[in-house]
Amino acid sequence: MRVQKIKADVFAVDGTPADCIYLAFKKLLPRTPDIIISGINPGPNVGQQDISYSGTVSAAIQGTFFEVPSMAISAIADRDGDFHYWEIARFIMKTAIRVLGGGLPPGVTLNINIPPPPIKGAKITTVGQKRYVPEIIEKKDPRESAYYWLGRGSPTLIGGQNTDVQAAHQGFISITPLHTDMTDYGALTLPIFKSLASLNFSKKLL
Repeated sequence: MRVQKIKADVFAVDGTPADCIYLAFKKLLPRTPDIIISGINPGPNVGQQDISYSGTVSAAIQGTFFEVPSMAISAIADRDGDFHYWEIARFIMKTAIRVLGGGLPPGVTLNINIPPPPIKGAKITTVGQKRYVPEIIEKKDPRESAYYWLGRGSPTLIGGQNTDVQAAHQGFISITPLHTDMTDYGALTLPIFKSLASLNFSKKLL
């Protein structure tokens, strides 16, 4: 990776967002930071799909791996396509002060999505889902080569009122605690996993 110094205390890294955090901790920063704020990302990161693929979220999770309170912040545009960054920044400042004062549980990263004004309030949410219909849109460029869009701009939202997708859609700030331990502990005792653990790899499987 390469690092470019933009100005005093401001650097750019040509890796992923998580790479930026890792390099900052291991090379660039004079000391461990008090908090990590990843974003403001222009566009939502709600639902299982967004969160799984998000560079903004992964950077915050990398901060959590270093045992520093970390937040991923994403903005949702208004109908004109504008992002209200100043209003969002004020909310982030208040949130950061609360987090610094109270801390976060070990392994927990906050994923925060902020809709445009008027904001109805904030909700602590679980992770929902979004389903795009159609899932793949194929088009042709002027040279008749195919290119693809992943779905349309208005996906179907799946999940109850306390999911991130529904809260953000309804005009609430969505605050979702994500955990770095993705183990499904309830599945560990299922017969399929006992069967997999009993496989004898010293013999042919088929």
